[in-house]
Amino acid sequence: MFKSIRWKITFTFILLVLITELFIGGFNIFGVINHYHREFSNDIDKVFTTDIKNDLLAAANEISITSGDIVLDDPSLSNINMINDIIASRAGTLGITASRYY
Repeated sequence: MFKSIRWKITFTFILLVLITELFIGGFNIFGVINHYHREFSNDIDKVFTTDIKNDLLAAANEISITSGDIVLDDPSLSNINMINDIIASRAGTLGITASRYY
């Protein structure tokens, strides 16, 4: 079947097209991934100002976990809820949806 020149040229052309498509497709996929990563990083930097970061850090520092079994006391649960509320209030700006979560 591959003894004629027509099949050799056809096979070479198809192989060349497939290799080119794989290279360009891979390049485009990595470009899109990098674009969305940069966009999300920029959104994070815009939304989380120093004040919000300090509020989150203060709430996180007040969370206490007892040694051994992990048991959170009531103040710790309220701090976790406060952290979730702070992040949830900024979810629209960050574009946090079913496909982009924290």
